[in-house]
Amino acid sequence: MDLGLTGKRAFVLAASRGLGKAVATELVREGASVIITARDADQLRGAVEEIQRETACAEDAIDHVICDLGDEDMVRDATREAISRLGGLDVLVTNHGGPQTSRFPTLSIEDFDEGYQTILRSTVLVCEEALPALSDGGAITNLVAASTLEPSAGGVIGNVFRPGIYGLSKVLSDEYGEDGIRVNCVAPAA
Repeated sequence: MDLGLTGKRAFVLAASRGLGKAVATELVREGASVIITARDADQLRGAVEEIQRETACAEDAIDHVICDLGDEDMVRDATREAISRLGGLDVLVTNHGGPQTSRFPTLSIEDFDEGYQTILRSTVLVCEEALPALSDGGAITNLVAASTLEPSAGGVIGNVFRPGIYGLSKVLSDEYGEDGIRVNCVAPAA
């Protein structure tokens, strides 16, 4: 399938495994140059090698940068580095690892602080850094989960912060649509 991504430049967060890695793989398969992030260097290198094997792409079609989504400086620096190394940006895919599954009484305020940092705040930060680099025809896809629209038992942290990403997606779509930048929120079910 040709999705018109040949030559596009994409930055995908939290993509050393799972949905993020699957998205990065398909972007590379469609001809995009992709930089992925995660906080574990070994997992990132492994993901890059696996994507290269699966897609038989050129070595420079996929690369990585280490980024802990809970660290503001790392989020900003990784985004700037990706944009610089790609020579611009056409596609941003935000993602984050699944937060711990716990019931409300077992969670501390620090658990909520960490969820805010790694889920909602990291998405806001990367969008803030990336939007000036996106051009007409650029796109942001925010990956969340089906629980964004239908909260699930035991998923308190995600249930609290993922709807914020949904709201952010709507606001950015309204504010940047006239500039030709599409913003969507994708909430797949498990």
